[in-house]
Amino acid sequence: MRALAVIHFLVADPNEARHGLTLTGATRISKSYDRCKLVYRDTRRGGWRETQAALIEYECPRAEAAMTKMLVLDRDVSRQLIRQRKRLRQDRYDEVWDGFYIMPTLPNLDHQELVLDLSGVYKSVVKPEGGSVYPGANVSDRPKNWKENYRCPDSVVLLKNSRAKKRDTHIFGGPDFLTEIRSPDEDPTEKIPFYSKIQARELLIMDRDTRELTLLRHEGAQLVEGEATTFQGERWLVSEVLPLAFRRIVQKGKPRTEIRRTDGTAGHWIL
Repeated sequence: MRALAVIHFLVADPNEARHGLTLTGATRISKSYDRCKLVYRDTRRGGWRETQAALIEYECPRAEAAMTKMLVLDRDVSRQLIRQRKRLRQDRYDEVWDGFYIMPTLPNLDHQELVLDLSGVYKSVVKPEGGSVYPGANVSDRPKNWKENYRCPDSVVLLKNSRAKKRDTHIFGGPDFLTEIRSPDEDPTEKIPFYSKIQARELLIMDRDTRELTLLRHEGAQLVEGEATTFQGERWLVSEVLPLAFRRIVQKGKPRTEIRRTDGTAGHWIL
């Protein structure tokens, strides 16, 4: 059995500390530890308490390093962190994975601007045909008790006769087209099994910084990565759900995303 690490941390203002935690006295911490004991100070009630938690991943093996993933098993601590995020309105992008509450890093401004730009392109294509576009929405595999298992993709497209159902608070079932933007603190490929399960028809994954693109298509059992095809004499990722083609380009030394309509209607964007 691997050694048990002891981590001291202070529950602090999440605006000043990553994920709401400031680590203190954390020495000899590395990926060789898979369990840890959290010794924390409750700033509201005062005093020090202990709880068990699973250390899934540590970013770097040095004191006061930033924790990238942590599982808190103490219900009091979990509830306090969730209440704090809701109070500070930082829970917009939070998710629940089969009962586990996930607190992702708040997307930076470039990420959010890219989401709005992409959603604007999708809206211009599907809105005239009776479709809907949401720049972020709760997507669940359950019509009721949906808060036990849901994800929040960056952009969600529902066509007019979509199999997915709108439930006011969330979308039940697989949307027609999803977009996830990869950032340094988040890997959207971890959501692929869920999106496969609910039978999302297509999933576009875009790297925020490099603009590398991956287009996955549901092939009956799961989402499978598609290959670039020839469109207008160039290699593009062509959607079978939306009349759009995507590719990465470099413009003035910066990576960009180029999008074109494929149905003969005028439409060309560089984001």
